Amino acid sequence: MTLIIPDIHNKFEKAEKIIKRLCPEKVIFLGDYFDDFYDDRFIARDVAHWLRDSLYIKNRIHLRGNHDLCYETEGNYCSGWEQDKDREINGIMRRKDWDKLEWYVYEGTWLLTHAGFTNHLYRSSKVFPIVRNFLNFAILKADESLRERCGHWLYNAGKLRGGHQRYGGILWCDIREFEPIPGTKQIFGHTPQEIKPLKINKDNYCLDTHLKHVMMLYDDKVKIVKI
Repeated sequence: MTLIIPDIHNKFEKAEKIIKRLCPEKVIFLGDYFDDFYDDRFIARDVAHWLRDSLYIKNRIHLRGNHDLCYETEGNYCSGWEQDKDREINGIMRRKDWDKLEWYVYEGTWLLTHAGFTNHLYRSSKVFPIVRNFLNFAILKADESLRERCGHWLYNAGKLRGGHQRYGGILWCDIREFEPIPGTKQIFGHTPQEIKPLKINKDNYCLDTHLKHVMMLYDDKVKIVKI
């Protein structure tokens, strides 16, 4: 069984309790480990210590969220970012640690990203008819853009989240701009749902409910668990 944990936003202790309770074979975190209302640099320091250790636990995969990217790199800011938190986090997290964060992962036939990959961004591709190949190519270009401190559609915000491009990339896509990709099954977080995870259809789920729910994958079948 694979356990999927959406945005934790500082709640790493709750995440660890969930893992202990459900005893999964594998854990996939959907990103956004940092930032919450009324937090401070001391909380950020504790989260950074936890994340650094968790990154090296063999049965865990950690995706990159928009809040994580703003501490990982300069020039990518979002709500909650503070300079003193940045100093604390990067006093603990080194480049080799940040590099352990993944942009996306496939678990069985499911594509997992932080915010979802909208068909608005994919359907223009004529060169890469396979989603995985298209993403791999985009990630190479995005990594180059991060090194050169310039933007890339893969991780930029769309207009609904205050960005300049029409639709958000896989770290910023808002559920209101998400369009399913035919033939691709997706699980993502990022856009908080107040009551329960949003089942867009049988192949697309937005899981973020402020860690009130997680998801378990059994032989490619999903089960939502209320915490």
